[in-house]
Amino acid sequence: MDIMRNSYGATAVAPYAVRARHQATVATPIEWEELKNGASPRDWTMESIPGRLKDKKDPWKGIMRHGQSIKKRRYKLRKLMDREKPAQEEQD
Repeated sequence: MDIMRNSYGATAVAPYAVRARHQATVATPIEWEELKNGASPRDWTMESIPGRLKDKKDPWKGIMRHGQSIKKRRYKLRKLMDREKPAQEEQD
């Protein structure tokens, strides 16, 4: 459940996150055609979203082929951090 982005003025909600609202609506990507046809945020709930996912392409299909290791980047960051002088607040 996405509780951090469910406030007034929040600009982003993770796809397929359950909103902390009455009827547990689900944030879902929509197509322009659906929007033109009157799609509403109340159209997709925890009960209805499985049917939607059956009708759509699997949004996570092949996601693992995009995985990246952070080991090299972590090593480079550590080297950079070791060269930096401590910030003033860290010295006091």
